Amino acid sequence: KKQRESFWFLHLLLHAAMTKRHFCTLPPESGPCRAYVPSWYYDPSTHSCKVFVYGGCGGNGNRFYTMQQCQEVCCK
Repeated sequence: KKQRESFWFLHLLLHAAMTKRHFCTLPPESGPCRAYVPSWYYDPSTHSCKVFVYGGCGGNGNRFYTMQQCQEVCCK
């Protein structure tokens, strides 16, 4: 699980550099599945990262496993 999270985080960092963090402005999307995965998203209106529940599939790039990942990608 930790390796998957690390891969996902590196993927997001690379994607952020290439898209200038456009996905940080997207609203949180739980997706169509019904898993319960506490996650973080960046809220541009408050310039902060907040918790939401991810359903486990679908969604968008404004989704992080930890607050630290969210802040490192979207708050800089």
